[in-house]
Amino acid sequence: MPEFISKSKYISGLQCPKLLWTQINEPEEIPEPDIVTQYAFDQGHVVGEYAKRLFPGGIDIPQDDLLENVGRTKDLLAERKPLFEAGILSGKIYSRLDILNPNNKDEWDIIEIKSSTSVKDVHIDDVSFQKHCCEQAGFQAARTNSADILVTLDGDGQHNPDEIPALISPITEGKADLVIGSRFPQPHLNQSQLISINLNHVPKYRKLGIDVITWLYNFGSKMKVSDSQSCFRAHSRKLLQAIEITEPGFGFSVEVLIKARRNGLAIMEVPISCIYHPQGSTDNPITHGLGVAFTVMKLRLFKHQEIIS
Repeated sequence: MPEFISKSKYISGLQCPKLLWTQINEPEEIPEPDIVTQYAFDQGHVVGEYAKRLFPGGIDIPQDDLLENVGRTKDLLAERKPLFEAGILSGKIYSRLDILNPNNKDEWDIIEIKSSTSVKDVHIDDVSFQKHCCEQAGFQAARTNSADILVTLDGDGQHNPDEIPALISPITEGKADLVIGSRFPQPHLNQSQLISINLNHVPKYRKLGIDVITWLYNFGSKMKVSDSQSCFRAHSRKLLQAIEITEPGFGFSVEVLIKARRNGLAIMEVPISCIYHPQGSTDNPITHGLGVAFTVMKLRLFKHQEIIS
């Protein structure tokens, strides 16, 4: 079969040209993923399965054979149903889309599923390749980022994707625009029913940093939270349309909270479980904590820096 440039190879080439060369010419030299990387891959698959549940009636397309995947996709387009793992081939470029969802009469939405705490540059490159591939094949990709609910979670495996239904429930019920999965639930705050959580494994230095940043956010505010640093969250479309995120890195966590509060959006917390893996975090906790704390003070003291779309 002729060689195609797939989405994964395209991303590899952007990040490291030597890696792309090796993938094509010496694939046997690529090492197997280690246990932490494999766990992250597995978690992404679980998140993907949950995402499919948001599109009832969707059709799973076999992925094993590239040309069969592409042919089956073409056959199913006429049915105008959500397609999972749809394959698009145009010339020498090939892309498999997480979810291809029909929109209006003859348009399709590209929906990319990521297990991540934020949108990264590589994610934009990822979706851009898919959009280009679809447009080259004659499709109109109407929207690439218009989800009704956006769920974020850490990529180090500390969160349980099985808790996503509980996380998004306040939004689907119209009770909240931002739902935070709290690792330290407190009954007197605006939270749902508590569950039993064992947090003995949370490193003390991390708990101290989280407490300091949460205090800085809560100081002087009527709307208080117990875990301002949790990245396991659900965001409504209303919130995504009301604010623009400008902070890089983990500073976005408090930026979302501050801007949601200023816009009068409803914030709730639901209790979650969490597991800290020794290999999980690669960031220096001191520089990470100081950076986020500076973001809190900057956004609270200099309101003119806020950008409202």
